[in-house]
Amino acid sequence: MKRILLVAVALLAIAGTASFAGVLYQLPWAGAAAMTPTGANSDGSVVVYSDDGSVKLWSRATNTSAIIGATTSYTPTGVVKQGSTVVVAGNSGGVAQRWDGTSAGVGTWSALPTLGGTAWAASGNAIASNGTTVWIGGLTNTTTKGIAVYDSASNATAAVALPSSPHAYVGNATINAIASNGHIAGTGNVVAHPPLTGTKTGQNAAATLYGETGNTLSELWSTIEPNERPTTRPNCISSDGKYAGGVLNGTYSVPVVWDLTSPQSDTNKAVFVPLPVYPGNLFLQNTGEIQCFSQDGTMAFGYSRSIGNEGGVTNSTRYGLVYDVAAGTSQDLTDYIKTTLGVDMAAAGWTNIISVIGVAADGSVIGSGKIGASSLTRGFVVVVPEPGSILALLTGCVGLVALRRRR
Repeated sequence: MKRILLVAVALLAIAGTASFAGVLYQLPWAGAAAMTPTGANSDGSVVVYSDDGSVKLWSRATNTSAIIGATTSYTPTGVVKQGSTVVVAGNSGGVAQRWDGTSAGVGTWSALPTLGGTAWAASGNAIASNGTTVWIGGLTNTTTKGIAVYDSASNATAAVALPSSPHAYVGNATINAIASNGHIAGTGNVVAHPPLTGTKTGQNAAATLYGETGNTLSELWSTIEPNERPTTRPNCISSDGKYAGGVLNGTYSVPVVWDLTSPQSDTNKAVFVPLPVYPGNLFLQNTGEIQCFSQDGTMAFGYSRSIGNEGGVTNSTRYGLVYDVAAGTSQDLTDYIKTTLGVDMAAAGWTNIISVIGVAADGSVIGSGKIGASSLTRGFVVVVPEPGSILALLTGCVGLVALRRRR
Protein backbone atom coordinates (compact mmCIF):
# COMPACT_ATOMS: atom_id res chain seq x y z
CA MET A 1 0.00 0.00 0.00
CA LYS A 2 2.92 2.34 0.75
CA ARG A 3 4.13 1.99 -2.84
CA ILE A 4 0.68 2.80 -4.21
CA LEU A 5 0.43 5.85 -1.97
CA LEU A 6 3.85 7.03 -3.10
CA VAL A 7 2.80 6.67 -6.74
CA ALA A 8 -0.38 8.64 -6.06
CA VAL A 9 1.56 11.42 -4.32
CA ALA A 10 4.03 11.58 -7.20
CA LEU A 11 1.23 11.81 -9.75
CA LEU A 12 -0.44 14.57 -7.75
CA ALA A 13 2.82 16.50 -7.82
CA ILE A 14 3.07 16.04 -11.59
CA ALA A 15 -0.55 17.10 -12.07
CA GLY A 16 0.13 20.27 -10.14
CA THR A 17 3.12 21.32 -12.26
CA ALA A 18 2.59 19.82 -15.70
CA SER A 19 1.23 21.79 -18.64
CA PHE A 20 -1.10 19.72 -20.75
CA ALA A 21 -1.14 20.11 -24.52
CA GLY A 22 -4.40 21.08 -26.14
CA VAL A 23 -5.83 19.41 -29.23
CA LEU A 24 -5.84 20.88 -32.75
CA TYR A 25 -8.77 19.74 -34.87
CA GLN A 26 -9.01 20.43 -38.58
CA LEU A 27 -12.61 20.67 -39.79
CA PRO A 28 -13.27 17.77 -42.20
CA TRP A 29 -13.54 18.81 -45.83
CA ALA A 30 -14.29 17.21 -49.18
CA GLY A 31 -13.12 18.16 -52.64
CA ALA A 32 -10.58 20.77 -53.66
CA ALA A 33 -12.56 23.95 -52.90
CA ALA A 34 -12.05 26.36 -50.04
CA MET A 35 -14.32 25.99 -47.02
CA THR A 36 -15.99 28.86 -45.18
CA PRO A 37 -16.41 28.46 -41.41
CA THR A 38 -19.34 30.66 -40.39
CA GLY A 39 -19.98 30.29 -36.68
CA ALA A 40 -19.50 28.37 -33.45
CA ASN A 41 -21.72 28.20 -30.38
CA SER A 42 -20.59 29.59 -27.03
CA ASP A 43 -19.22 26.33 -25.64
CA GLY A 44 -17.46 25.37 -28.87
CA SER A 45 -19.28 22.07 -29.14
CA VAL A 46 -20.61 22.71 -32.68
CA VAL A 47 -19.33 24.66 -35.69
CA VAL A 48 -21.26 25.41 -38.88
CA TYR A 49 -19.45 25.87 -42.20
CA SER A 50 -19.81 25.59 -45.98
CA ASP A 51 -17.70 23.08 -47.87
CA ASP A 52 -17.86 21.42 -51.29
CA GLY A 53 -21.41 22.59 -52.02
CA SER A 54 -22.78 21.55 -48.63
CA VAL A 55 -23.69 23.22 -45.35
CA LYS A 56 -22.00 21.15 -42.64
CA LEU A 57 -22.26 20.91 -38.86
CA TRP A 58 -19.16 19.77 -36.96
CA SER A 59 -19.51 18.11 -33.57
CA ARG A 60 -16.64 18.35 -31.10
CA ALA A 61 -17.90 15.28 -29.22
CA THR A 62 -17.29 13.01 -32.23
CA ASN A 63 -14.96 15.15 -34.40
CA THR A 64 -17.25 14.45 -37.36
CA SER A 65 -19.32 16.61 -39.68
CA ALA A 66 -22.85 16.06 -40.97
CA ILE A 67 -24.45 17.66 -44.03
CA ILE A 68 -27.51 19.72 -43.06
CA GLY A 69 -28.22 21.26 -46.46
CA ALA A 70 -26.87 22.22 -49.86
CA THR A 71 -25.23 25.63 -50.39
CA THR A 72 -27.36 26.04 -53.52
CA SER A 73 -30.37 26.14 -51.19
CA TYR A 74 -29.02 27.52 -47.90
CA THR A 75 -26.29 29.90 -46.74
CA PRO A 76 -25.42 29.57 -43.02
CA THR A 77 -24.75 32.70 -40.95
CA GLY A 78 -24.20 31.35 -37.43
CA VAL A 79 -25.06 28.74 -34.81
CA VAL A 80 -26.18 28.64 -31.14
CA LYS A 81 -27.86 26.22 -28.75
CA GLN A 82 -31.38 26.64 -27.39
CA GLY A 83 -31.36 24.22 -24.50
CA SER A 84 -30.15 20.96 -26.02
CA THR A 85 -31.30 21.95 -29.52
CA VAL A 86 -28.77 23.21 -32.06
CA VAL A 87 -30.06 26.24 -33.98
CA VAL A 88 -28.40 27.37 -37.22
CA ALA A 89 -29.31 30.73 -38.77
CA GLY A 90 -29.12 31.18 -42.51
CA ASN A 91 -30.81 32.28 -45.70
CA SER A 92 -32.52 30.61 -48.60
CA GLY A 93 -32.96 32.76 -51.67
CA GLY A 94 -32.25 35.84 -49.53
CA VAL A 95 -34.94 34.94 -46.98
CA ALA A 96 -34.09 34.27 -43.31
CA GLN A 97 -34.23 30.65 -42.11
CA ARG A 98 -33.45 28.60 -39.01
CA TRP A 99 -32.38 24.97 -38.77
CA ASP A 100 -33.28 23.05 -35.61
CA GLY A 101 -31.70 19.71 -34.81
CA THR A 102 -29.07 17.70 -32.99
CA SER A 103 -25.29 17.98 -32.97
CA ALA A 104 -25.31 14.80 -35.09
CA GLY A 105 -26.92 16.80 -37.91
CA VAL A 106 -30.47 15.47 -37.70
CA GLY A 107 -32.91 18.36 -38.13
CA THR A 108 -34.99 20.54 -40.44
CA TRP A 109 -34.94 24.04 -41.95
CA SER A 110 -37.88 26.44 -41.62
CA ALA A 111 -38.50 30.03 -42.72
CA LEU A 112 -38.51 32.73 -40.05
CA PRO A 113 -41.54 35.04 -39.68
CA THR A 114 -41.58 38.04 -42.01
CA LEU A 115 -41.42 41.62 -40.76
CA GLY A 116 -45.08 42.57 -41.18
CA GLY A 117 -45.20 40.82 -44.54
CA THR A 118 -41.78 42.10 -45.65
CA ALA A 119 -39.11 39.49 -46.33
CA TRP A 120 -35.72 39.91 -44.66
CA ALA A 121 -32.33 38.18 -44.70
CA ALA A 122 -30.20 37.06 -41.76
CA SER A 123 -26.82 38.76 -41.32
CA GLY A 124 -23.53 37.00 -40.69
CA ASN A 125 -22.79 36.40 -37.00
CA ALA A 126 -26.06 38.07 -35.91
CA ILE A 127 -27.37 35.18 -33.82
CA ALA A 128 -27.32 34.70 -30.05
CA SER A 129 -29.02 32.74 -27.29
CA ASN A 130 -29.33 33.05 -23.52
CA GLY A 131 -30.12 29.35 -23.33
CA THR A 132 -33.88 29.71 -23.73
CA THR A 133 -34.42 32.57 -26.20
CA VAL A 134 -32.78 32.83 -29.62
CA TRP A 135 -32.32 36.14 -31.44
CA ILE A 136 -31.49 36.34 -35.14
CA GLY A 137 -30.86 39.70 -36.78
CA GLY A 138 -30.71 40.93 -40.33
CA LEU A 139 -31.99 43.45 -42.84
CA THR A 140 -35.15 43.82 -44.90
CA ASN A 141 -35.19 43.03 -48.61
CA THR A 142 -36.24 46.54 -49.55
CA THR A 143 -34.57 49.44 -51.33
CA THR A 144 -33.92 51.23 -48.03
CA LYS A 145 -32.70 48.43 -45.85
CA GLY A 146 -34.19 48.31 -42.37
CA ILE A 147 -33.11 46.32 -39.31
CA ALA A 148 -35.08 43.21 -38.35
CA VAL A 149 -34.71 41.00 -35.26
CA TYR A 150 -36.38 37.62 -34.77
CA ASP A 151 -37.20 36.65 -31.17
CA SER A 152 -37.96 32.98 -30.52
CA ALA A 153 -39.82 33.76 -27.28
CA SER A 154 -42.57 35.49 -29.25
CA ASN A 155 -41.82 33.67 -32.52
CA ALA A 156 -42.03 37.03 -34.26
CA THR A 157 -39.79 39.44 -36.15
CA ALA A 158 -39.73 43.11 -35.16
CA ALA A 159 -38.17 46.26 -36.57
CA VAL A 160 -35.47 48.15 -34.69
CA ALA A 161 -35.66 51.95 -34.82
CA LEU A 162 -32.70 53.95 -36.11
CA PRO A 163 -31.66 57.10 -34.22
CA SER A 164 -32.86 60.50 -35.42
CA SER A 165 -30.35 62.49 -33.39
CA PRO A 166 -27.68 63.71 -33.14
CA HIS A 167 -27.67 62.68 -36.81
CA ALA A 168 -30.39 61.45 -39.13
CA TYR A 169 -30.16 57.92 -40.52
CA VAL A 170 -31.55 56.91 -43.90
CA GLY A 171 -31.69 53.14 -43.77
CA ASN A 172 -29.29 50.76 -45.52
CA ALA A 173 -28.84 49.40 -42.02
CA THR A 174 -28.08 45.94 -40.73
CA ILE A 175 -27.35 44.06 -37.53
CA ASN A 176 -23.83 42.66 -37.43
CA ALA A 177 -23.82 41.00 -34.01
CA ILE A 178 -26.07 40.12 -31.05
CA ALA A 179 -25.00 39.50 -27.44
CA SER A 180 -26.43 36.71 -25.29
CA ASN A 181 -28.38 39.34 -23.32
CA GLY A 182 -30.09 40.63 -26.47
CA HIS A 183 -27.93 43.72 -27.00
CA ILE A 184 -27.11 44.40 -30.64
CA ALA A 185 -24.48 46.15 -32.74
CA GLY A 186 -24.87 47.12 -36.37
CA THR A 187 -24.48 49.83 -38.97
CA GLY A 188 -26.62 52.47 -40.58
CA ASN A 189 -26.14 55.20 -43.16
CA VAL A 190 -26.11 58.73 -41.82
CA VAL A 191 -26.90 61.68 -44.08
CA ALA A 192 -23.64 63.61 -44.41
CA HIS A 193 -24.40 67.30 -44.12
CA PRO A 194 -22.72 70.18 -42.28
CA PRO A 195 -21.16 69.92 -39.75
CA LEU A 196 -20.22 66.44 -41.00
CA THR A 197 -17.18 67.68 -42.91
CA GLY A 198 -15.52 64.33 -43.49
CA THR A 199 -17.68 63.59 -46.54
CA LYS A 200 -19.15 65.77 -49.23
CA THR A 201 -22.52 67.39 -48.57
CA GLY A 202 -25.34 65.03 -49.45
CA GLN A 203 -23.25 61.86 -49.30
CA ASN A 204 -23.97 59.07 -46.85
CA ALA A 205 -21.42 57.43 -44.57
CA ALA A 206 -21.79 54.18 -42.64
CA ALA A 207 -21.73 54.57 -38.87
CA THR A 208 -21.82 52.06 -36.03
CA LEU A 209 -24.97 51.68 -33.91
CA TYR A 210 -25.75 49.73 -30.76
CA GLY A 211 -28.60 49.16 -28.31
CA GLU A 212 -31.16 46.66 -27.09
CA THR A 213 -33.80 44.83 -29.08
CA GLY A 214 -37.07 46.75 -28.90
CA ASN A 215 -35.38 50.12 -28.28
CA THR A 216 -34.08 52.87 -30.57
CA LEU A 217 -30.40 52.37 -31.31
CA SER A 218 -27.65 54.78 -30.26
CA GLU A 219 -24.67 56.05 -32.20
CA LEU A 220 -21.10 54.90 -31.55
CA TRP A 221 -18.41 57.48 -32.00
CA SER A 222 -15.20 56.88 -33.86
CA THR A 223 -11.65 57.43 -32.66
CA ILE A 224 -11.47 60.77 -34.41
CA GLU A 225 -13.69 63.83 -34.19
CA PRO A 226 -17.34 62.83 -34.74
CA ASN A 227 -17.89 65.36 -37.54
CA GLU A 228 -15.14 63.79 -39.62
CA ARG A 229 -17.33 60.70 -39.92
CA PRO A 230 -15.22 57.84 -41.25
CA THR A 231 -16.92 54.59 -42.19
CA THR A 232 -17.07 52.19 -39.24
CA ARG A 233 -18.44 48.66 -38.88
CA PRO A 234 -18.83 46.44 -35.81
CA ASN A 235 -18.25 42.74 -36.45
CA CYS A 236 -18.96 41.47 -32.95
CA ILE A 237 -20.26 42.26 -29.50
CA SER A 238 -19.18 40.65 -26.22
CA SER A 239 -21.66 38.17 -24.74
CA ASP A 240 -22.49 40.57 -21.89
CA GLY A 241 -23.01 43.48 -24.30
CA LYS A 242 -20.23 45.60 -22.75
CA TYR A 243 -17.91 45.84 -25.75
CA ALA A 244 -18.19 45.96 -29.52
CA GLY A 245 -15.33 45.29 -31.90
CA GLY A 246 -14.81 45.86 -35.59
CA VAL A 247 -13.06 48.09 -38.08
CA LEU A 248 -12.65 51.76 -38.92
CA ASN A 249 -12.13 52.40 -42.62
CA GLY A 250 -9.96 55.43 -43.22
CA THR A 251 -6.67 55.54 -45.10
CA TYR A 252 -6.24 52.00 -43.75
CA SER A 253 -8.78 49.63 -42.25
CA VAL A 254 -7.79 49.40 -38.61
CA PRO A 255 -9.22 47.25 -35.78
CA VAL A 256 -11.14 49.10 -33.07
CA VAL A 257 -12.99 48.32 -29.83
CA TRP A 258 -15.86 50.35 -28.35
CA ASP A 259 -16.71 50.47 -24.64
CA LEU A 260 -20.51 50.34 -24.42
CA THR A 261 -20.76 50.70 -20.64
CA SER A 262 -20.84 54.53 -20.70
CA PRO A 263 -22.23 57.13 -23.13
CA GLN A 264 -20.15 57.93 -26.18
CA SER A 265 -18.41 61.31 -26.02
CA ASP A 266 -15.25 63.15 -27.04
CA THR A 267 -13.40 61.32 -24.27
CA ASN A 268 -15.08 57.94 -24.72
CA LYS A 269 -14.70 56.84 -28.30
CA ALA A 270 -13.49 53.76 -30.10
CA VAL A 271 -10.00 52.62 -29.17
CA PHE A 272 -7.46 51.75 -31.83
CA VAL A 273 -6.17 48.20 -31.31
CA PRO A 274 -2.36 48.20 -31.52
CA LEU A 275 -1.01 45.78 -34.10
CA PRO A 276 1.72 43.42 -32.86
CA VAL A 277 5.16 43.13 -34.40
CA TYR A 278 5.70 39.69 -35.85
CA PRO A 279 9.25 38.33 -35.43
CA GLY A 280 11.03 37.69 -38.72
CA ASN A 281 8.45 39.67 -40.68
CA LEU A 282 9.84 42.81 -42.33
CA PHE A 283 6.39 44.03 -43.29
CA LEU A 284 4.69 46.56 -41.02
CA GLN A 285 1.15 45.51 -40.12
CA ASN A 286 -1.13 48.41 -40.90
CA THR A 287 -4.61 46.99 -41.30
CA GLY A 288 -6.91 44.52 -39.60
CA GLU A 289 -10.24 43.84 -37.89
CA ILE A 290 -11.65 42.61 -34.60
CA GLN A 291 -13.92 39.63 -35.32
CA CYS A 292 -14.99 38.17 -31.96
CA PHE A 293 -14.58 38.31 -28.18
CA SER A 294 -13.84 35.72 -25.55
CA GLN A 295 -17.02 34.77 -23.68
CA ASP A 296 -16.03 36.90 -20.67
CA GLY A 297 -15.30 39.89 -22.91
CA THR A 298 -11.74 40.37 -21.65
CA MET A 299 -10.01 39.41 -24.90
CA ALA A 300 -10.76 40.46 -28.49
CA PHE A 301 -9.69 38.36 -31.49
CA GLY A 302 -9.22 39.10 -35.17
CA TYR A 303 -6.50 39.48 -37.78
CA SER A 304 -3.94 41.96 -39.09
CA ARG A 305 -1.92 42.19 -42.28
CA SER A 306 0.23 44.62 -44.24
CA ILE A 307 -0.74 46.63 -47.28
CA GLY A 308 1.88 47.55 -49.87
CA ASN A 309 5.28 46.04 -50.42
CA GLU A 310 8.83 46.05 -49.13
CA GLY A 311 11.65 46.07 -51.66
CA GLY A 312 9.22 45.23 -54.45
CA VAL A 313 7.85 42.20 -52.59
CA THR A 314 4.16 42.26 -51.66
CA ASN A 315 3.02 40.59 -48.45
CA SER A 316 -0.64 39.64 -48.17
CA THR A 317 -0.31 37.13 -45.33
CA ARG A 318 -2.82 37.52 -42.54
CA TYR A 319 -1.78 37.08 -38.94
CA GLY A 320 -4.10 36.25 -36.06
CA LEU A 321 -4.55 39.04 -33.53
CA VAL A 322 -5.36 38.86 -29.80
CA TYR A 323 -6.11 42.06 -27.87
CA ASP A 324 -6.27 42.34 -24.08
CA VAL A 325 -9.09 44.85 -23.57
CA ALA A 326 -8.09 45.96 -20.05
CA ALA A 327 -4.33 46.07 -20.62
CA GLY A 328 -4.58 47.59 -24.10
CA THR A 329 -1.92 45.24 -25.50
CA SER A 330 -1.88 42.87 -28.47
CA GLN A 331 -0.08 39.69 -29.43
CA ASP A 332 0.06 37.19 -32.27
CA LEU A 333 -2.71 34.57 -32.17
CA THR A 334 -0.35 31.65 -32.77
CA ASP A 335 1.85 32.80 -29.85
CA TYR A 336 -1.25 33.09 -27.67
CA ILE A 337 -2.46 29.60 -28.63
CA LYS A 338 0.99 28.10 -28.07
CA THR A 339 1.37 29.71 -24.65
CA THR A 340 -2.22 29.35 -23.42
CA LEU A 341 -3.46 26.19 -25.11
CA GLY A 342 -0.19 24.33 -25.68
CA VAL A 343 -0.62 23.94 -29.46
CA ASP A 344 2.03 25.04 -31.97
CA MET A 345 -0.02 26.21 -34.96
CA ALA A 346 3.05 27.17 -37.00
CA ALA A 347 4.61 23.74 -36.52
CA ALA A 348 1.33 22.21 -37.72
CA GLY A 349 1.62 24.25 -40.92
CA TRP A 350 -0.94 27.01 -40.28
CA THR A 351 0.88 30.02 -41.71
CA ASN A 352 -1.96 32.31 -42.77
CA ILE A 353 -4.81 33.03 -40.32
CA ILE A 354 -7.89 34.28 -42.19
CA SER A 355 -10.38 34.70 -39.38
CA VAL A 356 -11.29 33.91 -35.79
CA ILE A 357 -15.01 33.14 -35.75
CA GLY A 358 -15.42 32.23 -32.09
CA VAL A 359 -13.82 31.66 -28.70
CA ALA A 360 -15.63 29.18 -26.46
CA ALA A 361 -16.33 29.61 -22.76
CA ASP A 362 -13.48 27.20 -21.94
CA GLY A 363 -11.04 29.21 -24.07
CA SER A 364 -11.07 26.99 -27.17
CA VAL A 365 -10.42 28.97 -30.36
CA ILE A 366 -12.31 28.41 -33.64
CA GLY A 367 -11.11 29.99 -36.87
CA SER A 368 -9.89 29.56 -40.42
CA GLY A 369 -6.61 29.84 -42.26
CA LYS A 370 -4.32 28.31 -44.82
CA ILE A 371 -1.93 25.42 -44.39
CA GLY A 372 1.55 25.70 -45.87
CA ALA A 373 1.59 26.95 -49.45
CA SER A 374 -2.04 26.02 -50.07
CA SER A 375 -4.33 28.78 -51.29
CA LEU A 376 -7.42 27.05 -49.89
CA THR A 377 -9.04 28.16 -46.66
CA ARG A 378 -9.53 25.47 -44.01
CA GLY A 379 -11.18 25.56 -40.61
CA PHE A 380 -9.57 24.74 -37.27
CA VAL A 381 -10.61 24.27 -33.65
CA VAL A 382 -8.01 24.42 -30.88
CA VAL A 383 -9.40 22.80 -27.74
CA VAL A 384 -8.08 23.71 -24.29
CA PRO A 385 -5.86 21.23 -22.45
CA GLU A 386 -7.62 18.61 -20.36
CA PRO A 387 -5.51 16.60 -17.88
CA GLY A 388 -7.85 13.66 -18.18
CA SER A 389 -5.29 10.86 -18.40
CA ILE A 390 -3.48 11.73 -15.18
CA LEU A 391 -6.74 12.31 -13.35
CA ALA A 392 -7.95 8.91 -14.49
CA LEU A 393 -4.70 7.36 -13.25
CA LEU A 394 -5.06 9.11 -9.89
CA THR A 395 -8.60 7.78 -9.58
CA GLY A 396 -7.28 4.29 -10.20
CA CYS A 397 -4.64 4.71 -7.49
CA VAL A 398 -7.22 5.88 -4.98
CA GLY A 399 -9.34 2.86 -5.85
CA LEU A 400 -6.40 0.50 -5.27
CA VAL A 401 -5.67 2.07 -1.88
CA ALA A 402 -9.30 1.61 -0.83
CA LEU A 403 -9.21 -2.02 -2.00
CA ARG A 404 -6.03 -2.75 -0.01
CA ARG A 405 -7.60 -1.24 3.10
CA ARG A 406 -10.67 -3.45 2.81
CA ARG A 407 -8.43 -6.49 2.60
